[in-house]
Amino acid sequence: MAANKEVVFNPKVLPPRGPYAQAIKVSNVSSTIYTGTITALDVNWNVVGAGDIREQTRKTIENLELILEAAGATLADVVKTTWYLVDITHMPIVAEIRNEMFKGAVPASGTIPINGLYYPELLLEMEAIAVI
Repeated sequence: MAANKEVVFNPKVLPPRGPYAQAIKVSNVSSTIYTGTITALDVNWNVVGAGDIREQTRKTIENLELILEAAGATLADVVKTTWYLVDITHMPIVAEIRNEMFKGAVPASGTIPINGLYYPELLLEMEAIAVI
């Protein structure tokens, strides 16, 4: 039996500003996948899209897709994402690309501004939780 995902919303709490959920209730879970942080690095440790937040966001989500695939999951199975941005003003662009690539799968999401990453050319990293 597949995991059931239910969007949780309480009107007594500030509604999400954007296409994400306050919370996701998951039942009938057979597996939970917790990723480490994921960036726009290729398999040779090269930064993809240095200085380009759009390209780095796409590559980061593509890397997430590949990790999920190895675990038998897809982006539709993601219930929570956390984004770490070097420049918080990039958030609308990241949200635009995220919404395009997640194609209606609405995970709970949070964004945290950070001072920098190990590779100075990286503009963001993210982590995710998926259930299958």
